[in-house]
Amino acid sequence: MSALFRRALLLLALPVLAAPDFCADRAPLGQIALNECALHDAQDAEAALNRVYRQVLQRYADQPHFLARLKAAQRLWLQWREAEMAMRYPPEDESAGLRGSGQDMCDWRYRRELTLARLKTLRHWLQGVPEGDFCAGSIKHQRDLVAPTH
Repeated sequence: MSALFRRALLLLALPVLAAPDFCADRAPLGQIALNECALHDAQDAEAALNRVYRQVLQRYADQPHFLARLKAAQRLWLQWREAEMAMRYPPEDESAGLRGSGQDMCDWRYRRELTLARLKTLRHWLQGVPEGDFCAGSIKHQRDLVAPTH
């Protein structure tokens, strides 16, 4: 069974298999459950990244040139992340038998790590910089950041 197919099955099965606090206590879990926990954690990180990305788009809506660059950078980052994943964990058909039952867990953990690093980077645009920071670039000053009203 290909790794992509296994991941698709996990994605489909996760809502059935996982309670909201499914991964709270990982100690007694078997490998399948550990794989599912890693998938869940990666999905949570991806959701957080998407939320922050949308917030940056909203808060910087008055800067169309920045938004175009942000969108281009995000597309390239997503491509880079996929290339990084393939480099570290080659697809099953290229891995020369290196994949074991815990490989999906390793894949999802690394994907989460990369995603959290990107999340940390994007949060700078939401947090702003203090007045007088002349290296801020496109990051707004804290006084200029106004949370959008809904």
